[in-house]
Amino acid sequence: RSKKNKDGKTTAVNEYNEDGTYANQKTDKYFYIFEYDEAGIRTKSKKYDIASIDSNNQPKKDAKPIEEKSYEEGVEKSKVTRDKDSTNYYKDGKLQAKTEGDFTYVYQYDKNGKLEKTLKYNKSDCINGVPKQNAKPITSDEAGKDIVNFAQKFVGYNGQDHSADIFVKGVGDDSSKVAWCSEFAKYVLQNSGHYDEVADWYKNLPNVKDSGKNAAGSIQSAAKSAGAIVSAQDAKSGYIVLFDRNGDGSATHTALVRKVENGKLYTIEGNVGGRVKYGCYDANSKQFIYCKVLK
Repeated sequence: RSKKNKDGKTTAVNEYNEDGTYANQKTDKYFYIFEYDEAGIRTKSKKYDIASIDSNNQPKKDAKPIEEKSYEEGVEKSKVTRDKDSTNYYKDGKLQAKTEGDFTYVYQYDKNGKLEKTLKYNKSDCINGVPKQNAKPITSDEAGKDIVNFAQKFVGYNGQDHSADIFVKGVGDDSSKVAWCSEFAKYVLQNSGHYDEVADWYKNLPNVKDSGKNAAGSIQSAAKSAGAIVSAQDAKSGYIVLFDRNGDGSATHTALVRKVENGKLYTIEGNVGGRVKYGCYDANSKQFIYCKVLK
């Protein structure tokens, strides 16, 4: 049976069950499949892209619905939506979880329905947006280690062969002509998969388009205002460390902390001799300004 709009054009083709309930509905873009309980009350609906349906009006092998809804007594209670980047899980109209990339974010609400907490899990630790038994959310310490591991992929990138140009998009584009130590740290923090763990004071920093001194100085000023400057003993993997090389209280260089261990500061830093390099220093030197950049 077809459904037409005011112009007489077919907008949907419906198939019905013997009891008169919808079995499925086909439009130009989407295909809907409906399920019912024994009393004829709808319990579930699935929405597919029309390209994923075969000539027998059945989903093709491995086809996944772009939206699923579950009903209780005919009233929508939960919904799942999918696109190319994420899968979202809803219940009673509220977003309960989102799977994006390698991670699942679980949202917790207070009794008034206000978002209270967001927990981040590895995707493999969740099923349909629900953490498995004994699954533990990712902590900032674990995020920091992942950030460092990501940063290490770029050791050796340099301005001479322009491999470091990826760090300076929008602030000069040519890493052989601009200072980019702070831009390297920013690139790593933004692209490691843990940007949601980065503190708002850092996220709100403007792009710096001239010198590394000004960029490091902006970070220093913002961290001080946010109360995010910490001691060497409190510095953790993934934090930022600034260098006051002139001893005048002003930062002139930016690096990422790999770890602080046995009185040593281990770093990974950009634009050292024009390339990404490892560093090792006396962690308690007065030249270092440690910034808590993770929540």
